[in-house]
Amino acid sequence: MTRTPDSRANAGQAIEDMRDARVDEMRRRTTEWIQKSRRGAPNDAALLADIVSGIAAGLLDSLFVSTDGDADQIRKTWGSFAEGYLDAYAEQKAADAQEQSTPPALGDADA
Repeated sequence: MTRTPDSRANAGQAIEDMRDARVDEMRRRTTEWIQKSRRGAPNDAALLADIVSGIAAGLLDSLFVSTDGDADQIRKTWGSFAEGYLDAYAEQKAADAQEQSTPPALGDADA
């Protein structure tokens, strides 16, 4: 893991921090693996689609096993991943837009 939970945090926060660190690490490693897999043809859209499809199928295989094949649970879990990702993207985009539209503070030397 690239970061350790803050020792001053309560137990619940420490667990959340640990889980966030694991997710971030898996995301980073997956992104690196995809980039490595595309080295021979970095602009090949079909190759990228095949890689993403393979990763998605592997994730769905894991969900199938972990839910004992419960299709409704698989749909809910997969949907929550997509919703969480898109919500985080929208929040970041809104925060970025707000930063750009915020005028400099009074007395700011760069203003």
